[in-house]
Amino acid sequence: MTRLILSLASAMALGLGCWMWLQPGPRPRGADLLLTASVSVALGLGLASTTFFLWAIVLRWSPGLLLGIEVTLAVLLVLGGVWAARGRWTDRPREERRSFLDGLLTLGFLLAVGLAAYGFLCRSVREPHGLWDAWAIWNLRARFLFRGGEYWRDGLSPLLSWSHPDYPLLVPGVVARGWTFAGGETTAVPIAVDFLFTFATAGILAAAVWGLRGRTQGMLAGLTLLGTPFFVAHGAAQYAEIPIACYLLASLALLHRADQASQGVGGTYALAGLLVGMAAWTKNEGLLFLAVLLVAHVVSVLRRADRSREWGRLVAFGAGMLPMLLLVTAFKVFLAPPTDLVAGQSLETVIARLADPSRYLQVATAFAKELLDRGKWNILPVVLPFYGLLLGVQARGGTAPGREPDGAGSRQRLATTWGALALMAAGLFVVFLLTPRDLAWHLRTTVDRVFLELWPSMLLATFLTIAPPDSDGTASESEAKIRIPRAG
Repeated sequence: MTRLILSLASAMALGLGCWMWLQPGPRPRGADLLLTASVSVALGLGLASTTFFLWAIVLRWSPGLLLGIEVTLAVLLVLGGVWAARGRWTDRPREERRSFLDGLLTLGFLLAVGLAAYGFLCRSVREPHGLWDAWAIWNLRARFLFRGGEYWRDGLSPLLSWSHPDYPLLVPGVVARGWTFAGGETTAVPIAVDFLFTFATAGILAAAVWGLRGRTQGMLAGLTLLGTPFFVAHGAAQYAEIPIACYLLASLALLHRADQASQGVGGTYALAGLLVGMAAWTKNEGLLFLAVLLVAHVVSVLRRADRSREWGRLVAFGAGMLPMLLLVTAFKVFLAPPTDLVAGQSLETVIARLADPSRYLQVATAFAKELLDRGKWNILPVVLPFYGLLLGVQARGGTAPGREPDGAGSRQRLATTWGALALMAAGLFVVFLLTPRDLAWHLRTTVDRVFLELWPSMLLATFLTIAPPDSDGTASESEAKIRIPRAG
């Protein structure tokens, strides 16, 4: 257990070191501290999975040496980041004006985190191996990586088509890494990995909205996510939906952060690109998100006046994304079999499915029913639009400490985020239209999980769009200038 804790600490320290080098700024406090910790968890687990796969699985070099290098590199990166930022850490961010509502919501958020953690651990004790996809796909592939030696590629055999051998290996890689350093296949490893991803996702959402719209709105966003029944329950199932949701959310949060940052914008864009690449290394849907985010970003650049600056940011985003994209491409081309969703499909079959109106109705009905499933989402998809109508729409970004407000840029980024999510939903709609599997079965077993992948990002966009509630029930003069008048 000690070695397992050391390996996880090493991974998170590696993520923290990369964050500190690419995110220069004042000493992190409040929202920035929570965002730093949460993104570092996701970043570190992604880096640890990638380096372990390349070092110990592909090259077959000593895992023990890798851990030593990781620990040394993490220490050097963190110490170097502290040294590089020491001159800026004397600058204190402006203190936020706190209210009774802020304190109450913060207490509620912390209580929700505790209750969610308790529920997660109870489910994990009851189902230590997770649910079907955990032991039939993700942990199965991790066992091939851990046990297989030179035969680890047998886990990607087309003979195992029922286990989706075309899926990328971020989650199996980080689980196999944990087993390697722990010295055995303990169920504590996948449980710990999914626990970290689940609560890092909640932390990223709360911190991102807090930093851009204030503490009240941030705590409400975090409470909404933790209050989603399907979120924590599915995190304990040890599937890959929560990790990919975490990476999608983190990349969008950093892009919003970059639009209001006073320094280190290039590093923020590079980090966002790296996180999008990690989403692609997690599940096939990550490749779709990478493509739609690039399209949305290019459209955004073409619509802005200062295109030269935006093209530079897009280059930084692409540079961060490139290493992971090369890894995923190599995996898809040289290692993985074709995905079962496209393998063997003829052009005539594709055209016939696209021309069948009953399939459109069936997919649309399944999407609508899923949104209204109170057992999984409570009534949040219905309540949030009314909440927005009640409070009005935020017209521009906030002025969080250490950031420079950019009204047009913030509005454009929000439009880009909604556009990317809409394109993602449309892409998933088309995937279901073209599926070679029984459509009713595919929708019944998959729609809720692909919705979960987008849910935290949808909450981010929603709470950045909705005007923050006033602590005293009345709008201040400054708030009145930055929002569209409330309905009613």
